Amino acid sequence: MGTMPTLWIVHRDASVRGALARLSAAGSDALLGEPSDRAFETSDPPRIVLLGVERDLEAELEFAHRHAARTADAHWILLPRPGDQHEVARLFDTLAAEILVFPPAPERLRQRIRIALAARPAEALSARRVRDALSARFSRFFADLELPELLRAMDPRLAAAPLLVRGEPGTGRSLLTHYVHIFGGGSRGGFVRVPCECVGTAKSVREMIR
Repeated sequence: MGTMPTLWIVHRDASVRGALARLSAAGSDALLGEPSDRAFETSDPPRIVLLGVERDLEAELEFAHRHAARTADAHWILLPRPGDQHEVARLFDTLAAEILVFPPAPERLRQRIRIALAARPAEALSARRVRDALSARFSRFFADLELPELLRAMDPRLAAAPLLVRGEPGTGRSLLTHYVHIFGGGSRGGFVRVPCECVGTAKSVREMIR
């Protein structure tokens, strides 16, 4: 394994990638490439992803789709063209990203990068206690059961996919879902419990997993 790159700079245009490297004061460990560049697939995950978003969005959406799960600890900065901010926020909806209009002011961009680098991804003590308690409870509850579908749900490549767990009350649905949420390699967002009465129809379920 090589040294973790501090920064990925992603844009379709090589000249724009160079400009973003200068604007961000990128170091020698930065990795520059277009969205389809295979170098990102073999690189270690970065601390920061700087993604320039062009108007048709398709290449950038596909890039985020491919790399979001394994860069869950990275800070994403999206750089849309003026006027495209709301559409970018809508389409990159599951990505916890910061949006700066392109071209960003150098001072502003460097400040956001400094703040992101200063933030430590380490897990707090309280979160570690929750994780350990959940793991122990899960082991006790499902000790004698084989759960082949759980292995599939834990695949980090499926971290962004919706998950629906069905079962009778008392069968461990909430415990199983919470376990996948904590250990499945997805987002760092909170775990929200919704009363079953709120999801009484197939349409309600579809709306929730959008």
